[in-house]
Formats: sequence, structure tokens, C-alpha cells
Amino acid sequence: DCQTCPTGDYCPLGSTNYTQCPAGTYNTLTGKVQLSDCQTCPSGAYCPLASTNYVQCPAGAYNTLTGKVQLSDCQTCPAGDYCPLGSANYLQCPAGTYNTLTGKVQLSDCQACPSGSYCAPGSTSPIPCPAGTYNSLTNQSLLSNCQTCPAGSYCVQASVAPVQCPPGSYNSVPGKMQATDCVTCPAGSYCAMGSVNPVQCAAGTYNTLTASNQSSACVTCPIGTFCVQGSPSPVMCGAGTYNPYTGGQSGSACISCVVGTYSGSPGQSV
Repeated sequence: DCQTCPTGDYCPLGSTNYTQCPAGTYNTLTGKVQLSDCQTCPSGAYCPLASTNYVQCPAGAYNTLTGKVQLSDCQTCPAGDYCPLGSANYLQCPAGTYNTLTGKVQLSDCQACPSGSYCAPGSTSPIPCPAGTYNSLTNQSLLSNCQTCPAGSYCVQASVAPVQCPPGSYNSVPGKMQATDCVTCPAGSYCAMGSVNPVQCAAGTYNTLTASNQSSACVTCPIGTFCVQGSPSPVMCGAGTYNPYTGGQSGSACISCVVGTYSGSPGQSV
């Protein structure tokens, strides 16, 4: 009796045996009669000799070509991507995510990009925000998501938030990168934490010290002197003048000696 040609094979007229579909092809139907009935193995799969169906590349691997014949034709999914079962190509991890490992199989293998960095599509690792910038959010995808560090602070590489200049220092320029960019507060002023500019001591007070961090560092100007705004030290009233009061704010606080009196030395209070 003549038997029906099995799947994975074909049987021309007068066949004494079935002929196997060649490697790289397959045939799902019985009773096929010619080589052209063996279909080319699709991408994302492989077909050994006499395949009755194509075999999908396993999850974590892919194959971009048709007509492949063995498991080793399925390539390992690269880092930054994932490959579900039967992948004809790898799928990039979406913007704002990354994947450091090869052979990953699903979207959930792509991890959220951490704050302080950004991740373009297909990232194999987070890209740190450059020094002088910061990013407080996760899942960011662009360099422009790294914001310029504001004045009064500095941002090292991969900063998630600006670091305020410490008390007694200031920084008036945005985009600074390290603690040494915070300038010591000068005499005649004080600088609280995160200062953009020094706060000058009020007129009538002075401060001889640098790196002061609060208004109490500004001392009342003594008698016989005056202190304009931002004074690092009192200015003595000139000869021929005096000032009997503390807290003099300008040269007008120094009173001229009246007729019949004199003051031969500067800084007199009477």
C-alpha cells in the first residue's frame, strides 16, 4: 500500500520513501509532494532537518535571519535589551530604563533609571548627570533632564539634589561642581547656609572676621568711630571731631569741635 507522506517531508510521484525537508525549512502538513512545499524557516526560529514546524528561539535569544537550522543560530540578547520567546530581533529597553545583563527576556527586566542620572533607549547602565547638574527624579531619559545646580550650592557628578554651601561661605554662580567652589564669606558680612551672596553688616556695625555665618557677628560700632554698611572695622572720627555715641553709621556721626575747643587726635568720644 502507498502510505501518506508524513509532516516534515515530501513525496514526489513514484516515491519509494519520503524525502525529508532540508534543514532550514519545515512542513506542517501530510501528503506534500515537492521540495517547494517545505517552507523557509522564519526569523526568530530555527528548523533542523525534517522539521514538522519551526522551533522558536528561546526567551533571552533572537535570530534576525530566515532559514536557520539550529539552536546556536539564536544569538544571546544583548545588555540594554530584552528578547521574549521567538524574537526576530532584540527589543530595546525603553527610554528612562536600563539593563546591565545579557539574555534578558521581558520588559520588566529593564530597571528604572535612578535619580542623579538619565537613560536613553537601550541603555546598558545609567548615565550620571555631569558635575554642576542634578536630577531628583527617576525614569529620566535625556541629558536635559539634568538641571543646572543653582547659585548658593554645588553638585558633584550624579547628584540627586544640590548641596548647599556651608555656613560661612557663599557661591554666586550657578553650575558649580564641588565644595571648594563655595567662597569664604569676607569680613564686614555674614553668610548663612546656602548663601548666594554675602549679607553686609548693617551701617553702625562691623565684623573683622571672615567666614561668619550669622548677623550676631556684626558688632556695634564704638564711640569715637563710625561704620558704613559692610564695614570690616570701625573708622575713627578725624582730628577736630568727636562722636560720643555708639553705632555711628557715617562720617556725619562725627561732630566738629565747637569754638574754643579742639581734638588733636582721631577717634575721640568727647
